[in-house]
Amino acid sequence: MKVVSPLGAAVPPGEEGEVCVRGYNVMAGYWQDPQATQQVLDSEGWLHTGDLGVIDPDGPLRILGRKDEVINRGGFKIYPGMVEIVLRTLPGIKEAAVVGVPDTIYGELLCACIVPAPESGLRLEAVLDFVAQRLPSYAVPDRVLIFDVLPRTRAGAVWREYLRERVRIRGRAWTFGKNVDTDAIIPARRCNTADPQELAKWCMEDADPEFVRKMQRGDLIVADTNFGCGSSREVAPISIKAAGVSAVIAKSFARIFFRNSINIGLPILECPAAVDGIRQGDEVEVEPALGVIRNLTQGTTFQATPYPPFLQRIIEHGGLLAYVEQRLAERSS
Repeated sequence: MKVVSPLGAAVPPGEEGEVCVRGYNVMAGYWQDPQATQQVLDSEGWLHTGDLGVIDPDGPLRILGRKDEVINRGGFKIYPGMVEIVLRTLPGIKEAAVVGVPDTIYGELLCACIVPAPESGLRLEAVLDFVAQRLPSYAVPDRVLIFDVLPRTRAGAVWREYLRERVRIRGRAWTFGKNVDTDAIIPARRCNTADPQELAKWCMEDADPEFVRKMQRGDLIVADTNFGCGSSREVAPISIKAAGVSAVIAKSFARIFFRNSINIGLPILECPAAVDGIRQGDEVEVEPALGVIRNLTQGTTFQATPYPPFLQRIIEHGGLLAYVEQRLAERSS
């Protein structure tokens, strides 16, 4: 057994790396799958387990977690297992799983998915306070979401890949009226910053003046008609995404304004029924690829209007700029 660096070199005792094993009891490879075998078995017969660990100077191996589950939040490496152990010691929590969610500013955020014990009356504020007293500040979950059950694989393990997708766009709804423009929500012309206190000074008039301060990263905007994203400037949608908005649900696209949002990966869904069926503060979950919108508070599900074919092609090509570049390349050839 040995622990190796990302480059494959053995690391000295006390340093973290991937655990590798070799011996008569190690598999010879995946059945009729040489490509998969090559990814985990090197030429010297070492099996790269995907587990991260440290060999202590006196010999014992400590397993830290899975290589593909490590969360990198602003440069800090966080092992979900460490946070989950602390969460499960809180009375009232039956199950807990922690996953990383992509974020524009931090790279990844910590999302704790918990299943409360029956009739526990568990409060999210109490969960965060409990964890904050027992973990370093960078390891405290940014968001805590309640689940009835955690998704599991056939082997019984928590299905983290599916869980990450479920929580990627799931948050409270912030509702706005007609003729909403992101320059009014986060007016880039006057305030080119993602600082919450500074942005809060420039919130639109019919919004809660505490909007930006109260908003958590991952929350969604639900707008009435004519939602714009600053067609003349890239910084408007970038600012709104930097502030933590994960998706926009609107009654009508109304104009081709949101090309900038598509370019930076901010999902915008058109669904009048969802806008009418979502109230301020409702917890909403979105699956952009399927156009599915779930109001978890009300227990209702909506189907967004599909993008027009030409916009769908733009999205599939990774944005307007990528689409134009490909079309120009096709014409030149």
